[in-house]
Amino acid sequence: MNSSLDLVHLAAHAAEVAGRHIRSASRSVSRSSSPPAWISKGHNDWVTDVDRTAESLIRAILTEGAPGSRVMGEELSPEVVHEGMVW
Repeated sequence: MNSSLDLVHLAAHAAEVAGRHIRSASRSVSRSSSPPAWISKGHNDWVTDVDRTAESLIRAILTEGAPGSRVMGEELSPEVVHEGMVW
């Protein structure tokens, strides 16, 4: 079982990896319209492949480092989870 400090370090590592991915993404944005890679989820609610990939990276690191845990995310799994260890 992971200690609380191990989990903090795991979460920080996942955030660092996702942050590197986000910072490395192309920033070609036109002021006249949304970039083609943006997908509308609702009124003024957008998602990109960068968002989804960052969430996937975080999920993979957290579930590998804390087996049996579950991750709730905005883009890939917004369902509410109440059982076990939840990130």
